[in-house]
Amino acid sequence: MSNLDIAEKIIEGFYVDKSAFIVVSSRNKLSIKGSPSNKVFSKEALSKIDLNINFIDSENSVVFLGKNLKGSATITVRGSDSFIYIGNDCTFKKLIIDSNQKSDFVAIGNHVTTNFNCAFRSGLRATKYEIDSYE
Repeated sequence: MSNLDIAEKIIEGFYVDKSAFIVVSSRNKLSIKGSPSNKVFSKEALSKIDLNINFIDSENSVVFLGKNLKGSATITVRGSDSFIYIGNDCTFKKLIIDSNQKSDFVAIGNHVTTNFNCAFRSGLRATKYEIDSYE
C-alpha cells in the first residue's frame, strides 16, 4: 500500500487531484524559493497564513495546502520527489516542517493546531536537530 493510499484512509477528505487545486506562487506573506520544477498547490487563495516554502537541492517535489490555513509556518524540502500535504482548517504558530530526504512523505491532517515553535522533522539527520537543541 502506498503512502497516498494510507493517507486517503486516515485523513478525512484527503485527495491530491491537481485539477481541484490552484497553483500558488510567491506573493505577500507567501515566499516560495527553489527550482521551478517544484510546485505548490492550494485549495484556495492563502490570505490568513504567513508561509515560507524553501526547496533546497530539490526537484519535482510538491506541497499541497488545504483550506482555511492560519498562522505562520516554514516548510523546507531538501530532497527531490518529496510530497508534503497539509489538510484543512489548521492553525500554526511558527510551525517548522523540515523534510530531509529524497522521496519523503509528510502529511498533516485536518484541524491541526500547533503551539509556538513546533517542529516536524523527517528523514536524514532528523534526530540530530533535536539533540542539538538541548545542548
